[in-house]
Amino acid sequence: MPSQKPRPVSPDSETLHIEIARLRSLEVGELRARWHTTFRRRAPPHLPRHLLFRILAYQLQADQFGDLDTGTLLRGLSGARDEFHLAATVQNLKTLANHVWRPPPNLLAAYLA
Repeated sequence: MPSQKPRPVSPDSETLHIEIARLRSLEVGELRARWHTTFRRRAPPHLPRHLLFRILAYQLQADQFGDLDTGTLLRGLSGARDEFHLAATVQNLKTLANHVWRPPPNLLAAYLA
């Protein structure tokens, strides 16, 4: 596999790193205030600090580099649902395989002899 050269850090990227580092150092109340400034509404009260941080950091990146296209955003929920159904099907098949009747070894040996 060919090695890739690291991309140089642009000034915009550097300021984004600094801003995300600032977000990381904020307390919950400060993150909620930042949420209110960013989204022009109060932060949901059930969101813990780590989710407030992640959503605000994502929004900073989306503002600077552009958000996902509409098709990807709309496919997100159905894609997750499809992955859930696939995982559930695999789990059900594993369970079924474990419950399939197998003859006792002595009957199997008598049958094969």
